Formats: sequence, C-alpha cells, structure tokens
Amino acid sequence: MSAPVVRWQIITSRPDDLCSFYAEVFGWRTRRDNPLGVREVQTQDATAFPGSVWPAPPGVGVTVFS
Repeated sequence: MSAPVVRWQIITSRPDDLCSFYAEVFGWRTRRDNPLGVREVQTQDATAFPGSVWPAPPGVGVTVFS
C-alpha cells in the first residue's frame, strides 16, 4: 500500500457524546489535556492506529478523515 492510514480524526459538534459512545461500546479512553479541546483517543488495541475527536465549528455536523 503506497499511502496507508496512520491516523484518523472525527470532527463533530458533540465530541463528548461521541467519546462517551465509543467508551461504552469499545472501551476506548480519551485525553483532553490541550488548549484546542481535541480528545486524543486510546483504543486499547496495540494493533490499532491512533485517532482523535475534534470539536466542530458552529454549523458543522460530523466529518471523518483518515
């Protein structure tokens, strides 16, 4: 594969709700120790690549980047 996925991002107007959902369903944990409000996701799977959940600007729904 010439351009493998190495990180993913989800932008949502409800980042706390989305993180709570993934925590409940998959056991993922998040950190939010940065000034941008980005939630760094720890998937608890050593073979998974890292990701993050970003708060969306007003008027934006959900966008996924990988």
